[in-house]
Amino acid sequence: MIEINEKEFSLQYLKYLSESSFIISGADEICKYLHNNYKIALLTNGISVVQRNRLNHSVIKEYIDYCIISEEAKYSKPDIGIFKYAEKITKHYDKEKMIIIGDSLTSDILGGINYGIDTCWYNSENKMNDTNIKPKFEINKLSEVLKLL
Repeated sequence: MIEINEKEFSLQYLKYLSESSFIISGADEICKYLHNNYKIALLTNGISVVQRNRLNHSVIKEYIDYCIISEEAKYSKPDIGIFKYAEKITKHYDKEKMIIIGDSLTSDILGGINYGIDTCWYNSENKMNDTNIKPKFEINKLSEVLKLL
């Protein structure tokens, strides 16, 4: 039997996880355009040290105005608590001028619906939406975001 120190294993796992950063093709150009014309808040579920390190290692970090992480907010998407936390951090309260763009129907889109803002499902794999969660918009390529704004 192999002896494993669970705490050390967990720390090493989180370290390597936080060093990985995968960007969708074209995301840097879209984020740059959006950053020049809008404020961008990244809302993510996860562990702060992992998510912040991932963002700091990514090519889009300079385009993100706010990084809202569920561990810090004490709420995870789809709970509206993370959106209310984001309001406090960004000092932006006008829901008419907000949209959430995300790839998860059950966290991003449902969270946006629960909070009362426009939603856009990034459905890069053209999956069938057989849920009762209905986004206002749906895109298959990131470049389609530009047509919505």
